[in-house]
Amino acid sequence: MKIERLDLIAYGHLTDVTIDLSAKPYQFHLIVGRNESGKSTSMRAINAWLFGFPGQTPDDYVHTMKKLRVGGVVSDEKQSLHCVRRKGNKNTLLDGADGKSSINEASLQEMLGGIDATTFASQFAISHEELVAGGEMILQGQGELGEMLFAAGAGLGKLKKVQEQLKHDYETIFKRLGKSRIADTLKIIKQMKEDLKKAQVPPAEYARLQSELADKQAEIEELKREADTLSHRRARLLAQIEALPIIPMWHQATKDFSEVAGTPILSADFTDRRRNLAAEMSIATSNIERVESTLSRLRLQLSEVKEDKPIRDNRREIETLIKELPVREKAEADRKGFMSNVLHSQERDLRAKLADLAKVTSQSSTDNSQRSNLEDQVHQYQLNESERKKIVRLAGEYARVVTGCEDKRRQVERLRQRIESCGKELEALPLESHAEGLSQVLAQIGQPSAMVENLREAQSQVQRFEDRCEVFRSRLRLDQSLDRIVTMELPDPAIVSQTSARINSIDEETEIARRRVLELKRQLADEEAGYEAIETKAHLPSLGDLDKARQVRDRMLAAIHKQTLVHAERDESSLTDASVDTFETDSVMQAVRRADEIADQLRMHQKEVHQRETMVATIRKLTAKVQQAQSEWDKQKELQANIQEHWNIVWTEKGITPGSPQAMRDWIDEHEKLVALAESLEDERASLKRFEASVEDATQRLAMALKLNADALEGANLLDLHAKASLIAEQNDALVQQRKLTMQQIEGWTSELSEAETTLNAREADLVAWQEQWDVAMHSLSRDSSAKSSLAPEDVIAMLDSIKDLSNLKKDRDDMLHRMTSIENETQAFLKSAARTVHAVHGDEVKIMTEGDDTSVLLQHAASLIQELHQRSKQESIDSAARDRLREDIAKAEQELKAESLTMQRHFVLRDELLQESGSESLEALPAIEAQWRRRETAAAQVRSTENDLRRLAGGEDLERFIEGIGDVQPAILEDHLAETDRDRKRISDQLELAIEGLGAIGQLLKQMDGGETASDISQAIAGQLGQLSSDVEAYVRLKLAGAILNRAIEHYRSENQEPVLQIAETYFRELTGGAYVGLNVDYPNEGDVPILHGRRASGDDVPVSGMSSGTADALYLALRLASLKHRCDSGKPMPLIIDDCLQRFDEVRSAAALRVLSKLSASTQVIMFTHHDHLEGLARESLEAGEFHVHRLAT
Repeated sequence: MKIERLDLIAYGHLTDVTIDLSAKPYQFHLIVGRNESGKSTSMRAINAWLFGFPGQTPDDYVHTMKKLRVGGVVSDEKQSLHCVRRKGNKNTLLDGADGKSSINEASLQEMLGGIDATTFASQFAISHEELVAGGEMILQGQGELGEMLFAAGAGLGKLKKVQEQLKHDYETIFKRLGKSRIADTLKIIKQMKEDLKKAQVPPAEYARLQSELADKQAEIEELKREADTLSHRRARLLAQIEALPIIPMWHQATKDFSEVAGTPILSADFTDRRRNLAAEMSIATSNIERVESTLSRLRLQLSEVKEDKPIRDNRREIETLIKELPVREKAEADRKGFMSNVLHSQERDLRAKLADLAKVTSQSSTDNSQRSNLEDQVHQYQLNESERKKIVRLAGEYARVVTGCEDKRRQVERLRQRIESCGKELEALPLESHAEGLSQVLAQIGQPSAMVENLREAQSQVQRFEDRCEVFRSRLRLDQSLDRIVTMELPDPAIVSQTSARINSIDEETEIARRRVLELKRQLADEEAGYEAIETKAHLPSLGDLDKARQVRDRMLAAIHKQTLVHAERDESSLTDASVDTFETDSVMQAVRRADEIADQLRMHQKEVHQRETMVATIRKLTAKVQQAQSEWDKQKELQANIQEHWNIVWTEKGITPGSPQAMRDWIDEHEKLVALAESLEDERASLKRFEASVEDATQRLAMALKLNADALEGANLLDLHAKASLIAEQNDALVQQRKLTMQQIEGWTSELSEAETTLNAREADLVAWQEQWDVAMHSLSRDSSAKSSLAPEDVIAMLDSIKDLSNLKKDRDDMLHRMTSIENETQAFLKSAARTVHAVHGDEVKIMTEGDDTSVLLQHAASLIQELHQRSKQESIDSAARDRLREDIAKAEQELKAESLTMQRHFVLRDELLQESGSESLEALPAIEAQWRRRETAAAQVRSTENDLRRLAGGEDLERFIEGIGDVQPAILEDHLAETDRDRKRISDQLELAIEGLGAIGQLLKQMDGGETASDISQAIAGQLGQLSSDVEAYVRLKLAGAILNRAIEHYRSENQEPVLQIAETYFRELTGGAYVGLNVDYPNEGDVPILHGRRASGDDVPVSGMSSGTADALYLALRLASLKHRCDSGKPMPLIIDDCLQRFDEVRSAAALRVLSKLSASTQVIMFTHHDHLEGLARESLEAGEFHVHRLAT
């Protein structure tokens, strides 16, 4: 699939923006725009257009949700689709032609190959974040080929993190050794079950209350059944009371209906139909009478209009004569008038022209008064066409022959003068100067400006690289020389990577420990605040207070009991008041009262007490957890300090002040760039030396050619020497060229002189031959040849023109005579046609003269008869039109009479239908039948209404049985039954209320017993823990399966795509690294191990991915990513690749290489790259040909 055009109609801040993406064969489009110009908006617009707007759209800040529109044209090898997407829930894909009518989503889905938005975003889009994550994944994965291929193919740059997160998640839930949620839950459940066994030993009182509770529940159920029975009885009594007045109405309606049940059932519109039919039959009868009267009148009028048959039969001939009569009259008037005058004038001109020719030819003039003599005189001047053409040709050749001879004579003289002048100039030229080998040296050196420009460019390039190296050296914060920095030894990349990863891991674990301490302290503070709130609100005793109060009470009671036994042993029958006082009776009572009050308070505020006890236990647990978490945090901080110290040692051993791992990774990247720049600097310096040597060599060679001494050479530069040598060489060349040119001119003019003399002789011979032919041609004009030969050619041409004019005048005169004769003949034919027409109309009574007099006189006589016939023809036309109009009106009237008759027949059919429906024989009886039918409908409606009411009250019981059940019962009896039922319901309701209160009291007693409630709470807690355990087990299985499925998918993808993808990726990787890496190798360390990918340098050394820089790892991921897309396009359906500014971490060399790779890929599939870096456009223009990429700019 390919995006031919993207129309941002109304999306974000963009309005009516169109981007043409149809260029071929390279489909690499670079869309450049500054920040906030709409690049990210355009990418979101593409996703919304192809897959629909998301529910929450952030791009409605200019256009409202309803007005958001994105469209364009997509195509594949089969079809093209122009569509527009709107914001909505359904029918959001619109036809691009009108932007309104919806189209089937399946057509677009077919072109997308069934992929969804998530798949498109992951597999056919590359961002800077994905590229960085992919590079980090490659470094962390230690070169595992399957993971890299799968991540590149699926667009999962964070695949390693996904795998680590999966492992962390399922080990958090359960692992065989160590702490996990499932193990903790099992311990808790085990402890709860032991507590439940202790709490499930109820006392005898609890068993008795349970029995009473069951009896009370059975009593309540019985009372509820009795209450339901009474409710049904009350509802039936109310229905019977309501039905008592309806039953007589139902009987009366049934009786009324039976009286009219035999009446025919008419339709609802029967009365309207009858009335309409009567009115329409009356109108139809009136119309028939009116049309019959009109027919009689029209037929009488038609019989009164007479017909002129002779005129009707000859109407066409009469019309022809009346039309042609004015034409004939005008033609005769012209013949007798101006034509005769023109003829006389033409003959006069002919005679004058003959007289002029006679004077020119010196012939005698003869009498030409007669027309026949005039013909003879004109004929004697006629020439045949061949003679005339010959004379004209010779006269035309005269000027050419004479002029040619004169021109050649002048040309011969002019050439002789030029040859003489050039000979003098050649003698005056100085001898040429000569500098040996100067031109050859100049040719060998070539343009010195290019050499000097190259030298300056090399100097500038060296300075630029030195400046850039200085910039990178300052970034590295090193005071050493550039050579020392480039050659300095860096820490082992593997140690740096491992230590960096360890620091990041410990930092994350330390942060987690810190957050856990803070979270536990926050929970502890919340629990303590809740505890203080309960204590402040109401000071409640604890179970410990109850135990203490009972112990005091029991000690006092035991003392009293003991003293009572002592007195009993002494045979004292009773205790004196003094002895009782000794036991402090008030204190004993107070202790008993205190114990009871605490027990009552515990029962009344059982929930609050339980909550407080729970909070106390929670606070103890949280305090212990805080201490444990604080200890873990301290350990992590100690580990953090140790690893940081190790990190510092790794770098300080190399003389480098370390920073954070990310900062040092950036430092290494900067160092690699500096090394690359230093290598380039050395290359540029070598180029500069070559250019300096070239300039010096050219300068020495020019000095030797110019024979300059050392003093003259001092201070001279290459450009000045080259200019001086070029001037001397040009002067010498000009002198040689001028002498050569002069000699060539003399040779050329000498050759032209010889040719001109030969041509002059030929022209003079042509002039003699022409004179001979001219003398012969003059004999054809007159027998007096001497007179003709004395005429100049131009005089002869003038005479030929006069003869031609004479012929034209004769032709005009002959044409006029022919026209006049034709007019006479046409008039004769017209008179004969008129005579035939008059004879056909009048017979032999009237005739027209056709012979004898002049045709104009005969025409005047026939004109009056033709006008008479014309008047009769006009009258016949009027009468014929009247007859036709009357016949048409008669036909219309007959048609109307037929239509009215058919209408009346239809009315008769409708009348018969009404009579048949009513069972009557006449229309007059229908109103009475209609009244009887309306009585029947009213009675039927009353029966239906009363029956519906009674059926509603019967509540599903048979209607007749319900009515019989009521019978003749008086309303008072039913009212008494209803009152008795209400008293019974009141009694049952009171009993039920007392039973429910008793049930509540028993339940309260059961709740006050510790054993039952504690066991219930423990059971509920166990159930909750079991639910949590089930959820954790399900989550563990799901995560474990996900990890196994992911690993299997990775291995399957590797086995299917390893060879073709690596073959393509190897080419891309070589180009992206500028040839630093020339290939990719796959290694299997041990049998059964996963394959490991290595990069191969130009020297043949294998470099593991752990030894690559982050920039190189990014380039490797990009190569694998693009290779996977290329392989997919070659074996399946191509899809557009959307790139979001992914070259931010590439230097200019690798960015240019990436642009070349993307351009090559665009020959197979469309590549659309969004960027805000203007320098990429310049790199593209430098690295690619004009047609290999296309730039589009988004306006800010």
